[in-house]
Amino acid sequence: MFLGKQYSVSGRWEELALQNDLKSPFTSHDKHTIVRLIAGQAELSLYVHIPYCTQKCDYCSFFSKPTFHSHSRSMQNKKIYIDPGNAVITRIIEEVREAAKLFGKPFRTLYIGGGNPGLLDREILQEMLAASSLHGKPEEVSIESNPESLDASLIELLADGKIDRLSLGVQSLSKKNLVTIGRNFSDPEQIRNILADYCLPGRTWKLNIDLITGIPGQEDGDTENDMDEIIALADPEHLSIYELSIEPGTPLYQRYNALPGGMKLEDLRDESGKNLRKIWRHAAELGYKQYEISNFARRLVKSETDKFHTCRHNQTYWAMKPYLGIGPGAASTLYADTHAVRLEAMADLSAYSENKKSLFSKEYKIEELTSLEFLEEKLIMGLRTSEGLLKKEFLRIFNVPILSLLPKTLRKLLDEGLAVETEDAVILSMNGKILLNTILVEMFLEIDQNVKLVPSGIDLTAVFEL
Repeated sequence: MFLGKQYSVSGRWEELALQNDLKSPFTSHDKHTIVRLIAGQAELSLYVHIPYCTQKCDYCSFFSKPTFHSHSRSMQNKKIYIDPGNAVITRIIEEVREAAKLFGKPFRTLYIGGGNPGLLDREILQEMLAASSLHGKPEEVSIESNPESLDASLIELLADGKIDRLSLGVQSLSKKNLVTIGRNFSDPEQIRNILADYCLPGRTWKLNIDLITGIPGQEDGDTENDMDEIIALADPEHLSIYELSIEPGTPLYQRYNALPGGMKLEDLRDESGKNLRKIWRHAAELGYKQYEISNFARRLVKSETDKFHTCRHNQTYWAMKPYLGIGPGAASTLYADTHAVRLEAMADLSAYSENKKSLFSKEYKIEELTSLEFLEEKLIMGLRTSEGLLKKEFLRIFNVPILSLLPKTLRKLLDEGLAVETEDAVILSMNGKILLNTILVEMFLEIDQNVKLVPSGIDLTAVFEL
């Protein structure tokens, strides 16, 4: 089952594209291609990737490097900050400023993630915020931080309205669980103190708490207990509850045979999702709406309303809206003519920072997504959300009704109660969301059989109109 932060696209796309005479990905480009793409977007969100952390956690597959600089300076509470002269951070800010100039309008949203952006020197962070707001502040500005990096100086930026939303990587309040996943900060009592010191109810900014469930050896009810205690301490507007994904190449993957109880990796996959129904129902009882498979938001006010404290930036991803990723390892999805384009910055600190003369140049690779790739990514993203797959939008983008493209799979899902069909959409039920990965495989297989129905281009007006 896949319930994590990111998704991957199967490597079979190129083969299918060639078999069906669809446009295959390309990698040749120059700086001017990217410049034209950025300048040509009707709307644009910005993701900034800070590729540093104090110590890489055992489950983490995101690109980041532990940093302990001899020239780093200590500030209040002996906290370590990335050296203001860091070449990678300097390059990131230069590209943020250049992207703002090229786009020429306020970014829709800004999300500073990592890694651990909480390690940024606060003056450097303010410079980054200023660069991204060259034509006006984005509608929503979010930043991630690990608990140990949260301090009064970051809270001040939140309280002053320069940042709207803090996503705090708590993961668990159980020391045993934190140790099992190799969390770089595994002292639950300190986490509680940090929440009590800096995240008091009544704050003017929004708080999201990241939690991880499905940890090997985790006790039944641990996640629910974490939710209860965190709500009592900080009353967050938003919760992100991720199913642990044990990714190849991570230390946790390497030692899976030594996990509690002698569990094998395949056993963990079989166990995955058994407690999710209880967790999701508990979140609903606490007043949080599950608007995406791993994300839960409270109402804007504690009364009847359809507006919730959702993360607008992440909704950009799920709706396949255009976004630009800046920083080593960051990805982008942009649009040109009738095609979606994927950019990815090289996951190499030296390569990213060494070219000081030309921004957005050879350290970025680019590929044009085929219609088939875009279609299946749209399925992946849409089925994760409470809105589901919007029929009119799907028809306008792909010029084929979703029920015509997937008649067998959708009929099976509806008959088995794994999905519901409304006048406007096809939406997975709770049981359907539990089985999302299996459902996607079945959909992909049926699309393989009906691939001739997939158009050679996509209608991008649909991407922006809904």
